[in-house]
Amino acid sequence: MVLEALSPLERAVFVLHEVFAFDHPSIATMLDRSEPAVRQTARRARAHVAARRPRFEPDRDRRTEVAHRFMAACAGGSVSALVEVLSADVVMTSDGGGVVTAARKPVEGRDRVVGFLTGLLALATGLETFRLAEVNAAPAVLILEDGVLTGVYGLHVTDGRIVAIHAVRNPAKLTRLLERLG
Repeated sequence: MVLEALSPLERAVFVLHEVFAFDHPSIATMLDRSEPAVRQTARRARAHVAARRPRFEPDRDRRTEVAHRFMAACAGGSVSALVEVLSADVVMTSDGGGVVTAARKPVEGRDRVVGFLTGLLALATGLETFRLAEVNAAPAVLILEDGVLTGVYGLHVTDGRIVAIHAVRNPAKLTRLLERLG
């Protein structure tokens, strides 16, 4: 139950601090984060454990509705719609495989994620299609440029807002994914 309630970063901070009794400065060094960020993550992790709420939205229809809103916000370039659909403490990770541009570290917080996404979308020339799919039992937005899959944004939804985005832009992974999706 505890593992389901935490994001991977929260899980690492929680286990290192609560189970192995590492102090916040040590954890910050291990995870290449600032000490205040680790303290905030630890606070969030304890709150999630106390609430015992699942990290992901169990209602498939609600997750899909949130994914549609995210896709519409991206396709329309609406910053206000993006802000509305993202959780305040959203975290975005990306995988470019060292081949295409991607963030090397997680992008944390609604303002930073909105800035990152709007920057990416501004660079996307010839954008033809956004398509909704299910990837790894979660809603995902596929981005196709000139008919070629250039990105998959897996969305993790809690309480009607996106709490995590995992962007895959690595061409090798995208090719395999497209084969799987058909």
